[in-house]
Amino acid sequence: MTRQLILGLAFLLAAACGKKEDKKAEAVPSASAQPAAPAVPANVDLKLLEKLKEIAKTCEASAGRDRINCSSAEKNSLVSSFNRGERSRVKALPTFTHILSSSD
Repeated sequence: MTRQLILGLAFLLAAACGKKEDKKAEAVPSASAQPAAPAVPANVDLKLLEKLKEIAKTCEASAGRDRINCSSAEKNSLVSSFNRGERSRVKALPTFTHILSSSD
């Protein structure tokens, strides 16, 4: 059950981060305006966060089948690290929560 939850969260992450933005909505910021960096909670694993962002770039969403395909070696390696106990699933939850609630 936990394995399915982690895989489900990873696939949701991929869908949220992999969607393409509308180019019409892009605005050119002025030279004096500096975007503020999004705040990352202290309990978020920054290495895992960056790894998830990289993996999400390789995923493809199938609109008709409501399915996400992430067949990269990096994704398989990350899933295996959870399965082998190298990464704590409980400690990874804040990272998955943060990235799934993120707007980017």
